[in-house]
Amino acid sequence: MESEKKKLTLSINSEVIQKAKGLGINLSEITESALRLYSLGHDDEKIITPDKLREAYTDILTKILKILVKWGIEDLIIGSDGDENVYYTYMLSSGKVFLWADYLDDDEGPLQTWQLNDENLPINNFYGTEKIISKLIDKLYVKAKENKETLDKLQILKNILELSGLSK
Repeated sequence: MESEKKKLTLSINSEVIQKAKGLGINLSEITESALRLYSLGHDDEKIITPDKLREAYTDILTKILKILVKWGIEDLIIGSDGDENVYYTYMLSSGKVFLWADYLDDDEGPLQTWQLNDENLPINNFYGTEKIISKLIDKLYVKAKENKETLDKLQILKNILELSGLSK
């Protein structure tokens, strides 16, 4: 039996909402599932330890990695840190989190790399859930537009082949 539902107001950038709708992503369903999975409202759990928070981030990032792989997206920026001298970016890719500095060339490699289950994973420098969702939706939207362009070109090629008689 399903329990009674109550209304919750969640503020998400309207552009992200439109992109999610265009991608067929139900943000309400995702949000409800996330809250159900990581409900911090256990009566006996008043204090959330860094380990518990790390565990939640690890689970979510693992799920995001599956989405990235499915869509053929190489990476997602999930955090940042820095000052006026150096800007650091935390990037999720290939099952790991990479730390990049703005002064590094791509061929130099990252400053540091963590496995998702690493107890030193720098979760305090990761974006909040709203920003991670927004960045993920943006990446998916760009990829969906690329897929549309590819599909259009494939349809043109198919039409040319059919009209030319070469495909018989």
